[in-house]
Amino acid sequence: MNKKVKILLDTNTLILSVKYGLDIFTHIEETLLRKCSFYVLNKTLVELENLKKKGRPLEKKIATIALKLVKDKCNIINVQPLPGETVDDIIVRVVYENKMILITNDRELRSRISALGLPVGWINPEEKRVKIKGYYD
Repeated sequence: MNKKVKILLDTNTLILSVKYGLDIFTHIEETLLRKCSFYVLNKTLVELENLKKKGRPLEKKIATIALKLVKDKCNIINVQPLPGETVDDIIVRVVYENKMILITNDRELRSRISALGLPVGWINPEEKRVKIKGYYD
């Protein structure tokens, strides 16, 4: 019961949380009523770094803040793609193999995770809250 819940955050979740001024880490722990360990893939860092360098001014600012949050609050999972594997495939594999909760606003990705019977969360833009489906302690 004292074991921390493992949470994988994808790029769009980090960007939305900064955009909405949402403390995603606190919201997730409050939603689950548990302490959590937060993770991102090395691919997420690359995506944020690219946005920081090549994005429009607002995207650069958001990416810079998101990178700081990641460096302060998250563990980095270095993962190499298997032959033919997309970024979404990697996310599904990592979440499945490590028994994690994925937080994403990508509906197709959420659907894939739910189909595996795994919990999944997202940011509800209207309420500016994190919702999690399928997690039962």
